[in-house]
Amino acid sequence: MTMRRLMIVAALVGAMAVFLVYMHSRITRVGFRITELSQQEQKLVDQVRSLNVQVTRLHQPDVIQKQVERLRIDLMRAPEPSMKKKPAPQ
Repeated sequence: MTMRRLMIVAALVGAMAVFLVYMHSRITRVGFRITELSQQEQKLVDQVRSLNVQVTRLHQPDVIQKQVERLRIDLMRAPEPSMKKKPAPQ
C-alpha cells in the first residue's frame, strides 16, 4: 500500500473511533437521564398515592365535623323549601 492509502485508512479508523466514543457517551447520558426520570416518576406516584389517601380521609364526615369544630365555623342550615308556587310567566 502506498503512504497515501495508509493515511486514508488511518483517518477513517480514527473517525470511526471518535464516532464510537461519541455514541457511547450519548448512550451513557441517556441512560442516566432515564434513571433520573424513573426516580422522579416513582416519587410522583408515591405522592399521588399519599394525596389520594388524604383526599379519602378528608371526605369522611367525622373528619369534616372535627375541622368545623376546630375552626369554629358556623354552618348554615339549608332553608326550608317553600310551599308557595311561583306565578306563571305571562
